[in-house]
Amino acid sequence: LNRYYTSHFSMPEITSTVYKDGTVVAYLVTNGVQQNLPYVRHYEDSSGNLWTQTVDYDFSVGNLNVYVTNSDFAKEQPGTMNFRVVLMW
Repeated sequence: LNRYYTSHFSMPEITSTVYKDGTVVAYLVTNGVQQNLPYVRHYEDSSGNLWTQTVDYDFSVGNLNVYVTNSDFAKEQPGTMNFRVVLMW
């Protein structure tokens, strides 16, 4: 139920100063472009099945978590994904 996939990244660069006084912005890098997270795309396969994939994130001091959720909750692990993370303070 409510299946999603997550990946945890240790990010010591997210200090308490960045957490409290700054911001963390993440991008999905795909096909030569950067897409702000959350990334939401709607899909249809050749059988007419429809679903939406959402990639989002959260962060805390020293950590970043990325989540991938398919609206149909299919047991299909996402492939390799590349991210860019920008810290501002």
